[in-house]
Amino acid sequence: MKRIVILLASVALLAMPAAAHAAIINVDKTDDTLELGDSGCSLRNAFISADTDMQQAECEIGIGDDVIRMAAGTYRLDRLGAGESQGFIGDLDMLDEASITIEPASASAKVVIDGNGADRIFDHAASDLGALILRNIELTNGNPGAAADGGLIRNGNGVVRLEGVTLSGGVSGNGGAVQVLGSGRLEAVNSTFFGNRTQGNGGAIANDSGTTVDLRSVTIAGNEADVDGNGTGDGGGVMFKGNAAMTNSILANNTDSSPNPGERQNDCASGAQFLPRFVLSSQDLSAGSCLTGPDPGSNMDPVALGPTVLADNGGPTRTVEIQPGSPAVDTAGSSDPDKCPEKDQRGVPRPAGKCDLGAFEFDPEGVPPVPLPGLRAPSLSTAVFDGTRVSMLVKCPARFKPQCSSKLQVLKSKQGKAISTAAEVKIKPGKTRVVKVTVKSQFRSLVDGMTYVDKRSLAVSHQISSKKVGKRKTRKPTKLKLSLKVRIAG
Repeated sequence: MKRIVILLASVALLAMPAAAHAAIINVDKTDDTLELGDSGCSLRNAFISADTDMQQAECEIGIGDDVIRMAAGTYRLDRLGAGESQGFIGDLDMLDEASITIEPASASAKVVIDGNGADRIFDHAASDLGALILRNIELTNGNPGAAADGGLIRNGNGVVRLEGVTLSGGVSGNGGAVQVLGSGRLEAVNSTFFGNRTQGNGGAIANDSGTTVDLRSVTIAGNEADVDGNGTGDGGGVMFKGNAAMTNSILANNTDSSPNPGERQNDCASGAQFLPRFVLSSQDLSAGSCLTGPDPGSNMDPVALGPTVLADNGGPTRTVEIQPGSPAVDTAGSSDPDKCPEKDQRGVPRPAGKCDLGAFEFDPEGVPPVPLPGLRAPSLSTAVFDGTRVSMLVKCPARFKPQCSSKLQVLKSKQGKAISTAAEVKIKPGKTRVVKVTVKSQFRSLVDGMTYVDKRSLAVSHQISSKKVGKRKTRKPTKLKLSLKVRIAG
């Protein structure tokens, strides 16, 4: 859902420029189809088109470093069959040297890729691979089997980069969300790892010797290693055997289910090539089997983070909200090389010089500085756009009797052309009612592409009428006309 904030302010279209020398491949169906004669473009068809530069169904043809844009929805990989390496069934296998970027089609689109509990989602393990870049999407429910590694992503070669990505529900032998092996490199910024599990090591992430992991402003919480309790797994959050850097991040509230309490490494197991800076952990870093390089004095351990829940807190993906009073608030690095990104995972701006640890920026006033998508029902100050209809909560003033006749319509500007149908409802005095208007099809992309932080706006024409105001009757219905500008969250 997209939140629309009704305020006297304006916003502009968010431009999403295409990469040079790249095809933009638009996914327009959630079905997991492969056949060349299919109508539309599925994620699997788009991925193969980008990887092979060959026509797939009605997808655009890849031409090099391609960008796949996905409409809002949940994409479940239904073509089952783990172990196949061409991407025709099971996971999506990358085989080519050109890069592939996958992102939502619009700033507000919520995109979830579901592995269907039958295989991992992405396999990036062939030789001479281009980068796989994932932005502002959620990966969930991957399971290649207890004997396999990388519940959601396996990276054995080249770069996998995660920007604003949530990884949850991955299950595997090692690396519940991501396993990095061979000559692979994992980069993650403003990303959340939650609820992933392994029978072995690294409930969220595991890497082998010779590989590299670079994590910035990430939250790793609620993951579990050694789920079978046989004592062979370590690192409920991470297991780093190779090089690993972690900055401005949370590594807490993970679980190592080894039967001997003295052997449990709930958050971290690593070699001394693990270099955390400005990291909050609920486990002693540089203790037990979690070894680290020189401590710059910026880490906090062991520290209780408080409750961790993966939820829709606004933005394109679910996140783990920082609680009031959390030690993660305002304790991130403020100068190079430890500066936070300008925005958090949801798109909320981070204040310069005193940002928070992890992927979520806490707002001390209790109201995010930028309204974000994710509201499922409108409030008196916020409307919702679902891609087709704008929903608004309208209240009848108590002084209007015996009821209000409320009429609403969305305009392109204050006195401009109507871009939605009109709706009229009856509301009792002092009561509220949700009113829905349908945006005309030719204007839906315009509404969908607008964000709160820009400067172009829509307007809502709102007319209320009644036969009596307070104790005074009127010969003709009294009409109250309002023209409210509409901001749309990004």
